[in-house]
Amino acid sequence: MKRFWRVSFALFLMGAMVLAVACSGTNNKKPDDTKPATTEPAKPKEVTIRFGTWDSGDGVKGHNDIIKKFNEKFPHIKVQLESVPDDYGTKLLTQMSTGSAPDVFQIGDGDVGMYVKKGTVEDLSAYGIDKNLYYPSVYDVGVVDGKPYLLNKDFSPLAVYYNKTMFEKAGVPLPKDGWTQDEFLAAAKKLTSEKDKVWGVDLTGTWLRALEPWIWANGGKLISDDGKKYEGVMNSDATVKALQYYLDLYRVHKIAPMPADKEALKNIDLFETGKVAMLVTGSWPLSKYKSNPNLKFGVVGLPKGSAGATNVLCWAGFGVYSKSPNKKEAVEFLKFLAGPEGSAVFSKTALPAVKSVGGSDAFAKDEYNKVFLGVLDHVKPFGAKYNYLYGQSGEKFLGPAVEELLLKGGDVKAKLTDAAQKADKELKELQSK
Repeated sequence: MKRFWRVSFALFLMGAMVLAVACSGTNNKKPDDTKPATTEPAKPKEVTIRFGTWDSGDGVKGHNDIIKKFNEKFPHIKVQLESVPDDYGTKLLTQMSTGSAPDVFQIGDGDVGMYVKKGTVEDLSAYGIDKNLYYPSVYDVGVVDGKPYLLNKDFSPLAVYYNKTMFEKAGVPLPKDGWTQDEFLAAAKKLTSEKDKVWGVDLTGTWLRALEPWIWANGGKLISDDGKKYEGVMNSDATVKALQYYLDLYRVHKIAPMPADKEALKNIDLFETGKVAMLVTGSWPLSKYKSNPNLKFGVVGLPKGSAGATNVLCWAGFGVYSKSPNKKEAVEFLKFLAGPEGSAVFSKTALPAVKSVGGSDAFAKDEYNKVFLGVLDHVKPFGAKYNYLYGQSGEKFLGPAVEELLLKGGDVKAKLTDAAQKADKELKELQSK
Protein backbone atom coordinates (compact mmCIF):
# COMPACT_ATOMS: atom_id res chain seq x y z
CA MET A 1 0.00 0.00 0.00
CA LYS A 2 2.82 2.40 0.86
CA ARG A 3 4.56 1.49 -2.40
CA PHE A 4 1.40 2.30 -4.37
CA TRP A 5 1.15 5.68 -2.64
CA ARG A 6 4.77 6.51 -3.42
CA VAL A 7 4.34 5.58 -7.10
CA SER A 8 1.09 7.56 -7.43
CA PHE A 9 2.62 10.65 -5.82
CA ALA A 10 5.67 10.44 -8.11
CA LEU A 11 3.42 10.27 -11.20
CA PHE A 12 1.48 13.33 -9.92
CA LEU A 13 4.68 15.35 -9.56
CA MET A 14 5.83 14.40 -13.06
CA GLY A 15 2.49 15.48 -14.54
CA ALA A 16 2.61 18.80 -12.75
CA MET A 17 6.09 19.48 -14.07
CA VAL A 18 5.05 18.69 -17.66
CA LEU A 19 2.03 21.00 -17.33
CA ALA A 20 4.20 23.84 -15.98
CA VAL A 21 6.60 23.48 -18.89
CA ALA A 22 3.74 23.47 -21.40
CA CYS A 23 2.17 26.58 -19.89
CA SER A 24 5.45 28.49 -19.83
CA GLY A 25 6.20 28.07 -23.56
CA THR A 26 9.06 26.53 -25.40
CA ASN A 27 11.60 29.01 -24.03
CA ASN A 28 10.54 28.38 -20.44
CA LYS A 29 10.25 32.18 -19.76
CA LYS A 30 8.25 33.81 -17.02
CA PRO A 31 5.13 35.72 -18.13
CA ASP A 32 6.81 39.10 -17.39
CA ASP A 33 9.69 38.23 -19.72
CA THR A 34 7.37 38.27 -22.75
CA LYS A 35 6.73 42.05 -22.44
CA PRO A 36 8.83 44.29 -24.74
CA ALA A 37 11.58 46.25 -23.03
CA THR A 38 10.71 49.94 -22.49
CA THR A 39 13.34 52.46 -23.71
CA GLU A 40 13.25 56.26 -23.64
CA PRO A 41 13.33 57.98 -27.07
CA ALA A 42 16.72 59.31 -28.05
CA LYS A 43 17.14 62.99 -27.24
CA PRO A 44 17.61 65.27 -30.28
CA LYS A 45 21.15 66.41 -30.83
CA GLU A 46 21.79 69.88 -29.44
CA VAL A 47 22.49 72.41 -32.19
CA THR A 48 23.39 76.09 -32.11
CA ILE A 49 22.29 78.33 -34.98
CA ARG A 50 23.28 81.94 -35.59
CA PHE A 51 20.69 84.63 -36.30
CA GLY A 52 21.80 87.91 -37.87
CA THR A 53 19.88 91.20 -37.75
CA TRP A 54 20.49 94.91 -38.19
CA ASP A 55 18.11 95.71 -35.32
CA SER A 56 19.59 97.08 -32.13
CA GLY A 57 18.43 98.56 -28.82
CA ASP A 58 14.69 98.17 -28.31
CA GLY A 59 14.48 96.41 -31.67
CA VAL A 60 16.42 93.45 -30.29
CA LYS A 61 13.93 92.91 -27.47
CA GLY A 62 11.37 91.38 -29.79
CA HIS A 63 13.95 88.99 -31.21
CA ASN A 64 14.98 87.88 -27.74
CA ASP A 65 11.36 87.34 -26.71
CA ILE A 66 10.81 85.12 -29.74
CA ILE A 67 14.03 83.18 -29.15
CA LYS A 68 12.94 82.50 -25.57
CA LYS A 69 9.55 81.18 -26.72
CA PHE A 70 11.24 79.10 -29.41
CA ASN A 71 13.63 77.50 -26.92
CA GLU A 72 10.68 76.45 -24.77
CA LYS A 73 9.33 74.48 -27.71
CA PHE A 74 12.67 73.36 -29.16
CA PRO A 75 15.11 73.17 -26.22
CA HIS A 76 17.74 71.36 -28.31
CA ILE A 77 18.08 74.27 -30.78
CA LYS A 78 20.04 77.16 -29.29
CA VAL A 79 19.81 80.49 -31.10
CA GLN A 80 22.73 82.90 -30.99
CA LEU A 81 21.57 86.44 -31.83
CA GLU A 82 24.06 88.62 -33.73
CA SER A 83 23.08 92.30 -33.88
CA VAL A 84 24.99 94.33 -36.48
CA PRO A 85 23.40 97.80 -36.60
CA ASP A 86 26.21 99.46 -38.57
CA ASP A 87 27.04 98.59 -42.20
CA TYR A 88 25.01 95.39 -41.89
CA GLY A 89 24.67 94.68 -45.62
CA THR A 90 28.36 94.99 -46.41
CA LYS A 91 29.34 92.79 -43.48
CA LEU A 92 26.76 90.17 -44.43
CA LEU A 93 28.06 89.99 -48.00
CA THR A 94 31.60 89.64 -46.65
CA GLN A 95 30.51 86.76 -44.44
CA MET A 96 28.85 85.09 -47.40
CA SER A 97 32.01 85.40 -49.49
CA THR A 98 33.86 83.41 -46.84
CA GLY A 99 31.04 80.94 -46.17
CA SER A 100 30.54 82.21 -42.63
CA ALA A 101 27.16 83.97 -42.79
CA PRO A 102 24.55 83.41 -40.03
CA ASP A 103 22.20 80.44 -40.47
CA VAL A 104 19.21 82.82 -40.49
CA PHE A 105 19.57 86.46 -41.49
CA GLN A 106 17.50 89.57 -42.08
CA ILE A 107 17.41 91.47 -45.39
CA GLY A 108 15.44 94.33 -46.91
CA ASP A 109 12.98 94.14 -49.79
CA GLY A 110 15.23 95.74 -52.41
CA ASP A 111 17.93 93.10 -51.88
CA VAL A 112 15.77 89.97 -52.12
CA GLY A 113 16.48 89.33 -55.80
CA MET A 114 20.18 90.08 -55.43
CA TYR A 115 20.72 87.55 -52.63
CA VAL A 116 18.70 84.92 -54.47
CA LYS A 117 20.70 85.54 -57.66
CA LYS A 118 23.93 85.03 -55.71
CA GLY A 119 22.62 81.66 -54.51
CA THR A 120 23.03 82.57 -50.85
CA VAL A 121 19.40 82.10 -49.78
CA GLU A 122 17.85 78.65 -49.37
CA ASP A 123 14.85 77.80 -51.56
CA LEU A 124 12.09 77.00 -49.06
CA SER A 125 9.90 75.06 -51.49
CA ALA A 126 10.69 71.67 -49.95
CA TYR A 127 10.19 72.71 -46.32
CA GLY A 128 6.41 72.84 -46.12
CA ILE A 129 5.90 76.59 -45.90
CA ASP A 130 2.18 77.35 -45.64
CA LYS A 131 1.67 80.47 -47.73
CA ASN A 132 -1.98 80.61 -46.69
CA LEU A 133 -0.86 81.87 -43.29
CA TYR A 134 0.12 85.20 -44.81
CA TYR A 135 -1.41 88.17 -46.59
CA PRO A 136 -0.70 87.35 -50.27
CA SER A 137 0.90 90.67 -51.24
CA VAL A 138 3.20 90.54 -48.21
CA TYR A 139 4.19 86.91 -48.75
CA ASP A 140 4.90 87.59 -52.43
CA VAL A 141 7.79 89.96 -51.66
CA GLY A 142 9.89 86.96 -50.57
CA VAL A 143 8.99 84.92 -53.68
CA VAL A 144 11.32 84.88 -56.70
CA ASP A 145 10.43 83.04 -59.93
CA GLY A 146 7.54 81.37 -58.15
CA LYS A 147 9.66 79.97 -55.32
CA PRO A 148 9.61 81.16 -51.68
CA TYR A 149 12.97 82.29 -50.35
CA LEU A 150 12.18 84.71 -47.53
CA LEU A 151 9.44 85.22 -44.97
CA ASN A 152 8.32 88.53 -43.54
CA LYS A 153 9.39 90.29 -40.35
CA ASP A 154 7.49 93.55 -40.67
CA PHE A 155 6.07 95.77 -43.40
CA SER A 156 3.96 98.80 -44.14
CA PRO A 157 2.01 100.20 -47.07
CA LEU A 158 1.42 103.95 -47.31
CA ALA A 159 -1.57 105.93 -46.11
CA VAL A 160 -2.68 109.51 -45.43
CA TYR A 161 -2.84 110.74 -41.84
CA TYR A 162 -5.19 113.71 -41.42
CA ASN A 163 -5.64 116.18 -38.56
CA LYS A 164 -9.34 116.18 -37.71
CA THR A 165 -9.13 119.45 -35.79
CA MET A 166 -7.57 121.31 -38.73
CA PHE A 167 -10.12 119.85 -41.17
CA GLU A 168 -13.05 120.83 -38.98
CA LYS A 169 -11.65 124.33 -38.39
CA ALA A 170 -11.27 124.88 -42.16
CA GLY A 171 -14.72 123.45 -42.87
CA VAL A 172 -13.29 120.68 -45.05
CA PRO A 173 -15.08 117.28 -45.09
CA LEU A 174 -13.00 114.50 -43.60
CA PRO A 175 -11.54 112.19 -46.27
CA LYS A 176 -13.09 108.77 -46.83
CA ASP A 177 -11.79 105.57 -48.33
CA GLY A 178 -12.02 105.68 -52.11
CA TRP A 179 -11.46 109.44 -52.38
CA THR A 180 -9.91 110.78 -55.57
CA GLN A 181 -6.78 112.78 -56.29
CA ASP A 182 -8.98 115.72 -57.27
CA GLU A 183 -10.67 115.60 -53.85
CA PHE A 184 -7.28 115.26 -52.20
CA LEU A 185 -5.94 118.34 -54.02
CA ALA A 186 -9.05 120.41 -53.29
CA ALA A 187 -8.82 119.62 -49.57
CA ALA A 188 -5.08 120.33 -49.44
CA LYS A 189 -5.56 123.75 -51.08
CA LYS A 190 -8.17 124.79 -48.52
CA LEU A 191 -5.95 123.64 -45.67
CA THR A 192 -2.88 125.53 -46.90
CA SER A 193 -2.18 128.98 -45.48
CA GLU A 194 0.91 130.85 -46.68
CA LYS A 195 0.29 133.50 -44.03
CA ASP A 196 0.32 131.00 -41.16
CA LYS A 197 3.05 128.87 -42.76
CA VAL A 198 0.73 125.87 -42.71
CA TRP A 199 0.57 123.38 -45.57
CA GLY A 200 -2.18 121.02 -46.64
CA VAL A 201 0.06 117.95 -46.78
CA ASP A 202 3.56 116.69 -46.11
CA LEU A 203 4.47 114.49 -49.09
CA THR A 204 7.38 112.10 -49.51
CA GLY A 205 9.65 114.30 -51.64
CA THR A 206 12.02 112.37 -53.89
CA TRP A 207 11.63 109.02 -52.14
CA LEU A 208 11.15 106.83 -55.21
CA ARG A 209 9.44 103.90 -53.47
CA ALA A 210 6.69 106.23 -52.24
CA LEU A 211 6.47 107.88 -55.66
CA GLU A 212 5.52 104.64 -57.41
CA PRO A 213 1.84 104.54 -56.27
CA TRP A 214 1.28 108.02 -57.73
CA ILE A 215 2.70 106.78 -61.04
CA TRP A 216 0.64 103.57 -61.08
CA ALA A 217 -2.57 105.33 -60.02
CA ASN A 218 -2.45 107.28 -63.28
CA GLY A 219 -1.53 104.35 -65.53
CA GLY A 220 2.22 104.82 -65.63
CA LYS A 221 5.14 102.45 -64.95
CA LEU A 222 8.85 102.81 -64.29
CA ILE A 223 10.07 99.49 -65.72
CA SER A 224 8.59 96.98 -68.17
CA ASP A 225 6.66 93.98 -66.87
CA ASP A 226 9.46 91.62 -67.94
CA GLY A 227 12.02 93.75 -66.11
CA LYS A 228 14.16 94.26 -69.23
CA LYS A 229 13.40 97.79 -70.42
CA TYR A 230 13.02 101.38 -69.22
CA GLU A 231 12.70 103.47 -72.38
CA GLY A 232 9.12 103.66 -73.57
CA VAL A 233 7.95 102.83 -70.05
CA MET A 234 9.66 105.22 -67.63
CA ASN A 235 9.12 108.04 -70.13
CA SER A 236 5.70 107.01 -71.42
CA ASP A 237 2.98 109.66 -71.66
CA ALA A 238 1.14 108.12 -68.69
CA THR A 239 4.27 108.19 -66.50
CA VAL A 240 5.10 111.74 -67.55
CA LYS A 241 1.58 112.91 -66.74
CA ALA A 242 1.61 111.16 -63.35
CA LEU A 243 4.95 112.63 -62.34
CA GLN A 244 3.89 116.07 -63.53
CA TYR A 245 0.83 115.87 -61.27
CA TYR A 246 3.00 114.96 -58.30
CA LEU A 247 5.55 117.73 -58.95
CA ASP A 248 2.78 120.30 -59.43
CA LEU A 249 1.57 119.60 -55.89
CA TYR A 250 4.83 121.21 -54.76
CA ARG A 251 5.73 123.71 -57.44
CA VAL A 252 2.37 124.92 -58.77
CA HIS A 253 -0.18 124.38 -56.03
CA LYS A 254 2.35 124.83 -53.20
CA ILE A 255 0.36 122.61 -50.86
CA ALA A 256 3.42 120.75 -49.53
CA PRO A 257 6.62 122.01 -47.86
CA MET A 258 9.77 121.88 -49.95
CA PRO A 259 12.97 120.38 -48.52
CA ALA A 260 14.23 123.89 -47.68
CA ASP A 261 11.05 124.60 -45.71
CA LYS A 262 11.60 121.51 -43.60
CA GLU A 263 15.20 122.45 -42.93
CA ALA A 264 14.12 125.91 -41.82
CA LEU A 265 11.75 124.29 -39.33
CA LYS A 266 14.60 122.14 -37.96
CA ASN A 267 13.01 119.01 -39.45
CA ILE A 268 10.42 118.81 -36.67
CA ASP A 269 7.43 116.48 -36.96
CA LEU A 270 5.23 118.79 -39.04
CA PHE A 271 2.09 116.71 -38.59
CA GLU A 272 2.28 116.37 -34.83
CA THR A 273 3.03 120.07 -34.43
CA GLY A 274 0.14 121.19 -36.63
CA LYS A 275 2.25 122.61 -39.46
CA VAL A 276 0.62 120.28 -41.99
CA ALA A 277 -2.95 118.99 -42.05
CA MET A 278 -2.10 115.71 -43.78
CA LEU A 279 0.90 113.40 -43.91
CA VAL A 280 1.71 110.66 -46.42
CA THR A 281 3.77 107.89 -44.82
CA GLY A 282 3.66 104.35 -43.44
CA SER A 283 2.52 102.96 -40.11
CA TRP A 284 5.80 103.86 -38.37
CA PRO A 285 4.67 106.96 -36.40
CA LEU A 286 1.27 105.51 -35.51
CA SER A 287 2.05 104.48 -31.92
CA LYS A 288 3.58 107.90 -31.21
CA TYR A 289 0.56 109.75 -32.56
CA LYS A 290 -1.89 107.51 -30.69
CA SER A 291 -0.12 108.29 -27.44
CA ASN A 292 -0.48 112.07 -27.97
CA PRO A 293 -3.70 113.16 -26.18
CA ASN A 294 -3.67 116.53 -27.97
CA LEU A 295 -3.62 115.06 -31.47
CA LYS A 296 -7.02 114.20 -32.93
CA PHE A 297 -6.35 112.38 -36.19
CA GLY A 298 -7.52 109.73 -38.63
CA VAL A 299 -5.97 107.54 -41.33
CA VAL A 300 -7.23 106.89 -44.86
CA GLY A 301 -5.88 105.16 -47.96
CA LEU A 302 -4.04 106.99 -50.74
CA PRO A 303 -6.33 108.86 -53.14
CA LYS A 304 -7.07 107.05 -56.38
CA GLY A 305 -6.14 108.33 -59.80
CA SER A 306 -7.47 107.66 -63.30
CA ALA A 307 -6.27 104.02 -63.08
CA GLY A 308 -7.70 103.43 -59.60
CA ALA A 309 -6.23 103.01 -56.13
CA THR A 310 -2.70 101.64 -55.78
CA ASN A 311 -0.20 101.17 -52.99
CA VAL A 312 3.30 99.86 -52.32
CA LEU A 313 5.03 97.99 -49.52
CA CYS A 314 8.14 98.69 -47.49
CA TRP A 315 9.26 95.30 -46.21
CA ALA A 316 11.92 93.44 -44.23
CA GLY A 317 12.23 89.68 -43.95
CA PHE A 318 14.33 86.66 -43.04
CA GLY A 319 16.00 83.92 -45.03
CA VAL A 320 18.09 80.79 -44.40
CA TYR A 321 21.71 80.74 -45.53
CA SER A 322 22.11 78.26 -48.38
CA LYS A 323 25.40 77.03 -46.92
CA SER A 324 24.13 76.65 -43.37
CA PRO A 325 25.39 73.43 -41.74
CA ASN A 326 22.09 73.23 -39.83
CA LYS A 327 19.43 73.94 -42.45
CA LYS A 328 16.74 71.80 -40.86
CA GLU A 329 17.03 73.59 -37.51
CA ALA A 330 17.42 76.98 -39.22
CA VAL A 331 14.18 76.48 -41.17
CA GLU A 332 12.44 75.39 -37.96
CA PHE A 333 13.46 78.67 -36.36
CA LEU A 334 12.50 80.67 -39.46
CA LYS A 335 9.00 79.16 -39.45
CA PHE A 336 8.61 80.11 -35.80
CA LEU A 337 10.15 83.55 -36.26
CA ALA A 338 7.90 84.48 -39.19
CA GLY A 339 4.92 82.37 -38.17
CA PRO A 340 2.03 83.12 -35.82
CA GLU A 341 4.23 83.00 -32.69
CA GLY A 342 6.83 85.46 -33.98
CA SER A 343 4.27 87.65 -35.76
CA ALA A 344 2.37 88.08 -32.48
CA VAL A 345 5.54 89.52 -30.91
CA PHE A 346 6.46 91.75 -33.86
CA SER A 347 2.87 93.02 -34.06
CA LYS A 348 3.43 94.93 -30.81
CA THR A 349 5.46 97.46 -32.81
CA ALA A 350 4.57 96.74 -36.45
CA LEU A 351 1.91 95.34 -38.78
CA PRO A 352 1.58 91.54 -38.81
CA ALA A 353 2.05 89.54 -42.00
CA VAL A 354 0.17 86.55 -40.56
CA LYS A 355 -3.56 86.82 -41.24
CA SER A 356 -4.67 85.25 -37.97
CA VAL A 357 -2.74 87.91 -36.04
CA GLY A 358 -3.99 90.70 -38.29
CA GLY A 359 -7.54 89.47 -37.72
CA SER A 360 -7.22 89.78 -33.94
CA ASP A 361 -9.12 92.50 -32.10
CA ALA A 362 -5.92 94.54 -31.72
CA PHE A 363 -5.94 95.12 -35.48
CA ALA A 364 -9.36 94.28 -36.89
CA LYS A 365 -11.11 96.66 -34.48
CA ASP A 366 -8.45 99.36 -34.42
CA GLU A 367 -9.55 102.33 -36.56
CA TYR A 368 -5.99 103.01 -37.71
CA ASN A 369 -4.41 99.58 -38.15
CA LYS A 370 -7.37 98.23 -40.08
CA VAL A 371 -6.80 100.94 -42.71
CA PHE A 372 -3.21 99.84 -43.32
CA LEU A 373 -4.22 96.18 -43.55
CA GLY A 374 -7.23 97.08 -45.67
CA VAL A 375 -5.16 98.66 -48.47
CA LEU A 376 -3.13 95.46 -49.04
CA ASP A 377 -5.52 94.55 -51.85
CA HIS A 378 -4.24 97.59 -53.78
CA VAL A 379 -0.53 96.77 -53.46
CA LYS A 380 1.57 96.41 -56.62
CA PRO A 381 5.13 95.03 -56.90
CA PHE A 382 7.81 97.70 -56.58
CA GLY A 383 10.57 98.13 -59.17
CA ALA A 384 13.11 95.75 -57.63
CA LYS A 385 10.60 92.89 -57.91
CA TYR A 386 10.80 93.11 -61.69
CA ASN A 387 14.59 93.14 -61.82
CA TYR A 388 17.06 92.82 -58.94
CA LEU A 389 19.30 95.35 -60.74
CA TYR A 390 16.60 98.03 -60.66
CA GLY A 391 18.32 99.99 -57.89
CA GLN A 392 21.63 100.02 -59.78
CA SER A 393 20.03 101.02 -63.07
CA GLY A 394 16.54 102.54 -62.98
CA GLU A 395 16.75 104.25 -59.59
CA LYS A 396 20.32 105.33 -60.23
CA PHE A 397 19.19 107.75 -62.94
CA LEU A 398 15.56 108.35 -62.02
CA GLY A 399 16.46 109.63 -58.55
CA PRO A 400 18.62 112.58 -59.69
CA ALA A 401 16.10 113.41 -62.43
CA VAL A 402 13.19 113.64 -59.98
CA GLU A 403 15.28 115.65 -57.52
CA GLU A 404 16.26 118.20 -60.17
CA LEU A 405 12.67 118.49 -61.42
CA LEU A 406 11.41 119.06 -57.89
CA LEU A 407 13.98 121.68 -56.93
CA LYS A 408 14.49 123.45 -60.27
CA GLY A 409 11.62 122.43 -62.54
CA GLY A 410 12.11 121.52 -66.19
CA ASP A 411 10.77 119.38 -69.00
CA VAL A 412 9.50 116.18 -67.38
CA LYS A 413 9.36 114.25 -70.67
CA ALA A 414 12.92 115.15 -71.58
CA LYS A 415 14.28 114.32 -68.13
CA LEU A 416 12.56 110.95 -67.97
CA THR A 417 13.67 110.06 -71.50
CA ASP A 418 17.27 110.82 -70.62
CA ALA A 419 17.00 108.79 -67.40
CA ALA A 420 15.36 105.85 -69.21
CA GLN A 421 18.02 105.71 -71.93
CA LYS A 422 20.84 105.80 -69.40
CA ALA A 423 19.11 103.20 -67.26
CA ASP A 424 18.74 100.83 -70.23
CA LYS A 425 22.42 101.18 -71.09
CA GLU A 426 23.45 100.60 -67.47
CA LEU A 427 21.18 97.56 -67.17
CA LYS A 428 22.71 95.93 -70.25
CA GLU A 429 26.22 96.51 -68.93
CA LEU A 430 25.36 95.08 -65.50
CA GLN A 431 23.72 92.01 -67.03
CA SER A 432 26.72 91.35 -69.27
CA LYS A 433 29.09 91.11 -66.30
